[in-house]
Formats: sequence, C-alpha cells, structure tokens
Amino acid sequence: MKFEISGKVPRPPFFLVSNHLSYADVFVLFSQLRCLFVAKSDVKQWPLIGFIVKTCGILFIDRQRKRDITRVNSDISKNINENQGIIVFPEGTTSPGTEVLRFRAPLLEYPASMRFPVSYVALSYHTPESEEPAYRSVCWWDDTSFFVHFFELLKLRSITCYMRFGESTITKNDRKELTLALNKAVSERLKPTIRTKEYNHRHGEFEPLKI
Repeated sequence: MKFEISGKVPRPPFFLVSNHLSYADVFVLFSQLRCLFVAKSDVKQWPLIGFIVKTCGILFIDRQRKRDITRVNSDISKNINENQGIIVFPEGTTSPGTEVLRFRAPLLEYPASMRFPVSYVALSYHTPESEEPAYRSVCWWDDTSFFVHFFELLKLRSITCYMRFGESTITKNDRKELTLALNKAVSERLKPTIRTKEYNHRHGEFEPLKI
C-alpha cells in the first residue's frame, strides 16, 4: 500500500474523527498515528480482524445501549493523553466512498463538553485500472463475507491510500454544531473512491446499513 498524506497530522493528545470505508481504516490510521480507537462492540466477533484490532487498542461501544455512550465518553477522558490520541468513526457504518455519511453526535460529547479541539481526516482508496476498483475490493460495505472480501483484497498488487487531514482543528461547545461542522469539513477533504453518478449507474442509490 502506498500513502499520499496531506494536511496537518495531529500529535497526542488529540481527538480525531474519520470517515469509515473498511476494516483497513484501523490499520492505515494506526500506521501513521499513536492512537486508540472507539469501535462498535460487534467488531470483536469479526473473524481474525476482531482478534487483531483488540491488540491495536480499542474502546468498544454497544450502540444498542444508549447508556453505554456515557461509559465510553468516560473512558475517552481517561485515555486521551500525551502518549496517544483517540479516533472515532462518527458515521457508524462503512460505505463505498461516494460521499461522507451523516455523523452521529453522541460520541462527540466529550470534545464538545470539554471544548477540546477536534482534528479530522478524509480517507479514500484507489487501485490501478487493471485491478478490481477500490470501492469494491478495499471498501467493505455490502453483504460480502469477510473471508471472501479479505481474500480479494490480498490479491491486489497495489493500493493507494489517500489521507487528507485538516489544516486546523474545530472547537465547539455544542455537540450537534460540532457534528455538523466536522461532517462538512471531512466532506470537503474527501477524494471519492467512486463518483456518486457512476456508482448509482452501476448499483442504484447507496443505502447505508442501519446500525
């Protein structure tokens, strides 16, 4: 995998939000940042990946229990320090990368209440024309099983990962305002993995998983 990185890469302590395209996101971010991730609890059950991501450092959240947000926000406050930052995926699900999906506000309670500046990054992947397009081979968003998808990803000869960090941070004391501002900022930095018009022509309008 080749990396094309632009913008200001944050240093600990930081709170960073990212769009979410694939299980690969955790590893590409972990390769560039000293960080701890917040992820949905069912990731622990993913074959192979569940075991690996636990070794990277994960704060797991049960999205089906609203009270769990309070616990996770408390854990965030305890774990954000000079040695590591915190990374969250506010979309709550993955996509083929045509656009940034709506952000969910609860996980941004900590930076909003503490007026902690939030960094952001837009991820995207691309493969050569001779390879399977990245929106299918790298992004994992449909009902393809993990093992089938992972096997196809390993067959790729080359992947380029674009990491476009923001040049500055965003600070707001209202989590809804913060959510909207970050969603807009990440959207403006995104290099689409596939254009919406092309995706719709091939597959129809994308419907994100309801999580």
